[in-house]
Amino acid sequence: LIIDIGDYMETKTCIDDVLFTSDQDYIIIQRENGFLSLGDSRMGGGLKRINSIVIHGLGSKDNVSTSSKWEERLSLKRLLESYDVLEPASVMFGEYNIQKTINVSIGKVTVIVTVDNHNLPVNVVVIINDELDETTLVKLFKTIIQAKTATLWDLGMFSGFLDLSDSVREDSILVACDGPGDLKTSKEADKLRLLIFKCVKDAIDKL
Repeated sequence: LIIDIGDYMETKTCIDDVLFTSDQDYIIIQRENGFLSLGDSRMGGGLKRINSIVIHGLGSKDNVSTSSKWEERLSLKRLLESYDVLEPASVMFGEYNIQKTINVSIGKVTVIVTVDNHNLPVNVVVIINDELDETTLVKLFKTIIQAKTATLWDLGMFSGFLDLSDSVREDSILVACDGPGDLKTSKEADKLRLLIFKCVKDAIDKL
């Protein structure tokens, strides 16, 4: 399933009880039962339990480009309150073109990729309908980075670190699963890595 959300629709992910809402300026992914997530978002990053994932981009009346991290966090907090976002939340904010977001779901994996104002893929959110241990989550986070880099290289969009210098500050990667679970076997983890690599590649290829 491949969905372009340019017409601001609600859509589903691989987890049935996730509410996926989009508009021209934002994507909000919420779940009352929450996620176990690992990411480098500007707010709510790290390894933690969250209830929402927010991607906020171009054209917003809310300007969180402030002079200090403390002021930025206050602005992001007001942003969450204005949209009635379930907290805690992981928030990605920057010069993103939300209307060019691609959502790819294959089996138990959903990948959501957004681009910046240069049409370069910057954010990759991976949602997994499975309970995962922290070790596997870290491995999958690394897989997402590898898949993104390899796909950009194959497309001729990345020939070295400097090619990404304009957007590297706003790049974010996040992997979220159904919740904590038992340690995966090597075979189970490898199967997930291959599926995620394929989903990330398919999503970026469609941009």
